[in-house]
Amino acid sequence: MILFLDTSALVKLYIAEPGSEAMRRKVSDKLVAVSQLAYAEAHATFARLRREDLLSDDERQLLIENFEQDWQTALQIPVSEQVLPLVPDLCHDHPLRGADALQLAAALMVHRQGVDVHFVTSDQRLLKAAEAEGLTVFDPTP
Repeated sequence: MILFLDTSALVKLYIAEPGSEAMRRKVSDKLVAVSQLAYAEAHATFARLRREDLLSDDERQLLIENFEQDWQTALQIPVSEQVLPLVPDLCHDHPLRGADALQLAAALMVHRQGVDVHFVTSDQRLLKAAEAEGLTVFDPTP
């Protein structure tokens, strides 16, 4: 079994927000998978929080260092010719934004290879779409 974290779930491991403690408990001793798209989205989140003065330069730098270390241990699913063909049907069947469709497509590609995937997100539309597509889902937000 692997936990597939979308970016809303992934950043909870680095930013104290509702659901952060539940995320830390959930990922403890589990194999974590992420779309490579989450790399850009997480860095964009860290930069936005710094621009909004919600993080100091030092706090942002520490977040980045911790994130980069953890990123190396995650199973990184590339946006590839195996993932992209799944996107059109997901967009047709569910009210998803483009990035969310890519996240779900990456998780589904792994799932369709016979892996037990638990999809973790705080985005309710994405959560409902993942569940409708047959994935076990988890929302870390109370």
